[in-house]
Amino acid sequence: MNKIAPVLSFFKKRDDKPSDKELIRENPCIDCSLCLEVCDKGLWPSILLEDIKNGRFADSKKHGIDECNDCGDCTTECPMSIPLFKYLRLGKILSFYNGNKSGLIPILLELQSNFGYLPKDMVSHIARFLKLPEGHIHSVASFYKSLRLTPPGRRHVCICRGTACHISGAPQLTRDTEKLLGIKEGETSTDNEYTLDNVACVGCCALAPVITVNSETYGKMNSDKVQKLFKKTDTKDENPG
Repeated sequence: MNKIAPVLSFFKKRDDKPSDKELIRENPCIDCSLCLEVCDKGLWPSILLEDIKNGRFADSKKHGIDECNDCGDCTTECPMSIPLFKYLRLGKILSFYNGNKSGLIPILLELQSNFGYLPKDMVSHIARFLKLPEGHIHSVASFYKSLRLTPPGRRHVCICRGTACHISGAPQLTRDTEKLLGIKEGETSTDNEYTLDNVACVGCCALAPVITVNSETYGKMNSDKVQKLFKKTDTKDENPG
């Protein structure tokens, strides 16, 4: 048993302020120290989480947060199902910023690059870190098309709408793709398999028109190739040519 036995109040009600309601959880840390025992980096996740909660990012660095490899073992072994790895990841992001409001966009972009979207509970902590209303952060995230407040589908489909792609048939590709996937631009399928978006420019103008599926790029697309693409992605991602 961990002799230090930190009292992790991060997931407990700290006071009666309305802004803390989102922090109330039914699975508070019980100081079992299992997270410490399973970390192959020798880190103490519960100690690091206490540092993060109190904004002590210098201490979190001293305690080795940069060594965390996001393996998730601490979360898997936690008997209270506390998503420790999520907060360690957030701590690594915020430890590079000094709390100035000018850091909002870079923080949101980095958070999304880690999670694929902006988790609501993570936004709450960013709001406190930057001393901004959550509503302001949601407004910013809603304004920028590149930011998402909901998880994308397993296959994130983007159709390039740059000039070269537009004049080469991107509007028709969009209609074809919407019909095939049964969703409109900006929507996610009910089975969470596909999310359909557009992007201003992929940067592959010589391959226009272009569609991307996650990290794969498909060029010189047409209606037939779109049909082949989404038949093939049901089993494996293959470039239809």
